[in-house]
Amino acid sequence: MKQTFLLSILAFPLLLFSQNQIPDVEIVNVDNDLNNNELTVTYNLFDAENDECSIVVFLSENGGVTFPWEVMATGDQGSGIPPGMNKVVKFNYGEQMANLAVKILAMDGGSFDIEEIISKIDSNELKNQLSFFQGIRHRVTGAEHLEATKDSIENAFENAGLEWESFPFNLGSYEAKNIEGTLRGTVFDGDYLMVGGHFDSVFDSPGADDNGSAIVGMLEALRILKDYRFQKTIKFIGFDLEEEGLDGSIHYTGNNLHPDEDCNGFFDFEMIGYYSNQPGSQSLPTGFEILFPDVLAELEADSFRGNFINVVGNTENSFELQNSFETIGKQHVPDLKIIGLSAPGTGVLTPDLLRSDHAPFWLAGLPAVMITDGANFRNPHYHGPNDVLDSLNFTFMSKVVKATIATIVELAEPHHANYDIAVFGSTVGLNEIKKERIKVYPNPASKGLWVETENPHNSIENLKVFDVMGKEIFSSEDVNQPKINLSVEQLVSGAYILQVIVNEQIINKIFIVD
Repeated sequence: MKQTFLLSILAFPLLLFSQNQIPDVEIVNVDNDLNNNELTVTYNLFDAENDECSIVVFLSENGGVTFPWEVMATGDQGSGIPPGMNKVVKFNYGEQMANLAVKILAMDGGSFDIEEIISKIDSNELKNQLSFFQGIRHRVTGAEHLEATKDSIENAFENAGLEWESFPFNLGSYEAKNIEGTLRGTVFDGDYLMVGGHFDSVFDSPGADDNGSAIVGMLEALRILKDYRFQKTIKFIGFDLEEEGLDGSIHYTGNNLHPDEDCNGFFDFEMIGYYSNQPGSQSLPTGFEILFPDVLAELEADSFRGNFINVVGNTENSFELQNSFETIGKQHVPDLKIIGLSAPGTGVLTPDLLRSDHAPFWLAGLPAVMITDGANFRNPHYHGPNDVLDSLNFTFMSKVVKATIATIVELAEPHHANYDIAVFGSTVGLNEIKKERIKVYPNPASKGLWVETENPHNSIENLKVFDVMGKEIFSSEDVNQPKINLSVEQLVSGAYILQVIVNEQIINKIFIVD
């Protein structure tokens, strides 16, 4: 018995890496010979510089969560494969598997530059983002803004083309959720680095530093890193209800870690924006002088100025990650003063070093570091009404994000490569195929709305706009462009539904007109 599946699968867009674009690969057809357990995969290979590529085939039996097996295939695989259409690889997958998936990886041997990557970090972008997130984000006193914050994080993940998922849980009648976006690794996709922090605030504080700074830091990391590929996976995380007792990260580590994935390190942003060069602006918790006499001496020599970032690990499972941040951060951001602290064991003897979402990772045996400006030991506006944007130093914040991104980039191993995936629900039938995606920006819009396919080789065929009551107010057929600008100046302020057709798939997006 033989089954053929015509696929329309999203390939990653072409991206710039040191003046050389990474290759693009798109699976277009899979022929599954069930009698012989043989797959024939047809794919298209693109490279802007027409470089020959190395093609590697990987197999998954967990529905495409990870691809641990490199397949010995025949056909257009191995080194020296020129770009072109309808390339073919064949391989036998042995006995039938319940959740078969295949990945085609294309590498062109290009290079990268960490300095180039981190140079794109923009302190103005951090400030502009924080102007939105600033405001009470509490489930009771700031419920509306809390929901808008979660929606914004989800939209950022969606617009960046990430695989993303929300993990709901309840606290009484409140429906909480953690939000995770995944930039899948090209080779070691089961190994991942994670960056993020909590997005809620206490009941009476606008929470610019605590912890709006973490969310904009994470989103800035996303804005930069989405344009590159890495051998290891990078995850972006927003935790709910940290202020209620680390509820979000406790729920995540207890329920949402996948058994086929391995966390190589979580970079927990916990207040990264307050800086002071005034003597005496940095205080210390009780007992600090006993555990960290060398750090105490360093701070004392600088008159206890709050002009540094803390990176907090532990001696049980996170010292290596802490050391990586210190070493790589100082190398690439030499004008950022970094002070490392290693809590003994898993940190249970130092409760002041367990006050953020890294703590459940430590207790679960996973490497994590807290990156912090010191919270109430530095920021006088901690948990108060004056924790606002104007109290923060965005040059300092951008340096912290640079050091973090540099560390993640080096540990995740940048890769001048790209891939595409076909996922099956079973070997008997094609159950799930990656759907087409589009980008819609800016959102909200006031004059023009850009609508763009994420796969530059596909085109928008038709486009319609509806109001929230379902009334069609605009229609354009035979567009046949991968990117168009739609004028929205004639529309009254409010929400609208954009409907586009790409490769015969209907995609709906909500956009807002200012």
